[in-house]
Amino acid sequence: MPRRGDGALALARQVLTIEADAVRALIGRLDGRFLEALRLIQACLDGHRGRVIVSGIGKSGHIARKIASTMASTLRASSSAPPSGALMPVREGVGRRGRTTLAIAGKYSAACQ
Repeated sequence: MPRRGDGALALARQVLTIEADAVRALIGRLDGRFLEALRLIQACLDGHRGRVIVSGIGKSGHIARKIASTMASTLRASSSAPPSGALMPVREGVGRRGRTTLAIAGKYSAACQ
C-alpha cells in the first residue's frame, strides 16, 4: 500500500535528477570565455578600485541581483541594474574605467568591459 507523501518524494527525486543533469551538462561548456569573464571581473575588483554591474531580464535578473548581493556581502563593489540601463554610460558610471558589466541571459552569459 502506498504511503502518504510517496508522490512528493518521487517528484523531489525527479526534480533533483533534472537539476543535477543540467549542472553536469555545463561542465562540457566551460571554455576560454569563462576564464576571460573571470579575468575581467578579477581585474575590475583587484585593489577594490572597480565595480561590477550585474544585469539580466526575468529569472536572469533575479540571479543577477543575487550575484550582486553576494559580491556586496563579501565587500566587493557591485550592483545590479536593469538591462535598459546597465549598458548606458550614465547609469552606474558603466562607461567609466574600472567598471565591468556582467550580462546574464537564459542561454549564455557574457562579461564585457
